Amino acid sequence: MGGKRILEQVSVSVPVGSTLAILGPSGCGKTTLLRVVAGLQVHDGDVTWQGTSVAGVAPHRRGFGLLFQGHALFPHLDVAGNVAYGLHMGSPRAPRSETDAAVHGLLAMVGLDARADSSIDTLSGGESRRVSLARALAPRPHLLMLDEPLSGLDRPLREQLLADIRRLLTELQQTALYVTHDLEEALAVADRVAVMGAGRIEQVAGAASIYHRPATEFVARFLGLTNILDLTPTPIADVYHTAIGKVRMPRGETGARALLHPAALRLAPVDAGPEPEPPLTGQFVATVGGVVRRGPYSVVRLQYDGDDPAAALTALVPPHVAAGLQSGARVRARFGEDALVALGTDRQ
Repeated sequence: MGGKRILEQVSVSVPVGSTLAILGPSGCGKTTLLRVVAGLQVHDGDVTWQGTSVAGVAPHRRGFGLLFQGHALFPHLDVAGNVAYGLHMGSPRAPRSETDAAVHGLLAMVGLDARADSSIDTLSGGESRRVSLARALAPRPHLLMLDEPLSGLDRPLREQLLADIRRLLTELQQTALYVTHDLEEALAVADRVAVMGAGRIEQVAGAASIYHRPATEFVARFLGLTNILDLTPTPIADVYHTAIGKVRMPRGETGARALLHPAALRLAPVDAGPEPEPPLTGQFVATVGGVVRRGPYSVVRLQYDGDDPAAALTALVPPHVAAGLQSGARVRARFGEDALVALGTDRQ
């Protein structure tokens, strides 16, 4: 009552059998949104499942599962007992033989069948997450919600669990909401991604396209895409003045600002001559300000105006290209129309 509004005009839908990732910075309202859907948070709007409102339905009767960051396993129960607890939630107890078979089937799915009788305090962090996942899946929820389920895990274990979660959600055709602040997690596990900022949904798009075509400057910058250019129209249709010279925008793409996608920049020494077909529609000369390896790519900082330290762009290039670049070298950056994405007004 009278407090700060955390969510503002949020509307998302999750097709049955698919996974939607809610992606955004800390404090943007991701966890609050899950709590609203679960029935744990008071709200003014509505939550529906297959067209029927569940706003007045108690949390434990909605048929939704929620896996928080803290997996909260019961220390007085062994692994099988924790999963069996999930199996009995919201349904009458089945005969012991049926329960045992179901529990071992769930543990087999997460690769822990051999640890059924183990004490919870003997599990590694990754094993604990697997048990939590099996327990959440046990009652076969209509909707499974996962809130930063891999936080605090080292990278190899995180990547393995990501693959396992994606496999299970796909095999079970489980409808899921997956909350994370990590782009790689969202792209690895989800069919679609919704980017949140300050309690609002900025963009919802397919996981394969959101990184390449962010809708607003907020989305672009949150995804780590900082090559933002101001556009000034020229008398020629689709051609604009920018800080790096004239550029041609894709037909139909208009606005005051545009993203120059770093993965679309091609770099070559200034004396390398023209590139072969297909022709590229924009280019600029820059000085290499540094090269940093990031996973399978290298990030190259390009200083395009020596008098302005802020006048820099980045390019994502394969390691074999980066190997030939040294700080201070002069390069020509070339790009095509598909490298430019018009950015709309942020919705915050």
